[in-house]
Amino acid sequence: MRRCPCAGDSKLAPSEENTIRVFRENTPSVVNINTFTNAQSFTMDVDRIPQGQGSGIVWDDSGHIVTNFHVPLCASNPICT
Repeated sequence: MRRCPCAGDSKLAPSEENTIRVFRENTPSVVNINTFTNAQSFTMDVDRIPQGQGSGIVWDDSGHIVTNFHVPLCASNPICT
């Protein structure tokens, strides 16, 4: 078992070590998704209005993203970071 640098003398259990490993291996594929909709203001300008936020994963080497159906629903201009 490895020592936990943030918890003094406590040690990490094998299951905790595994959780940390899975997190480190998969974090690069997680994306944040912000969705926006367009609305025309009284000045006739088109404003981008925040619609929602969610998360997803990069599915393949082509950059396809998988997320829940409700994240992009009824929104335009999704931005993934």
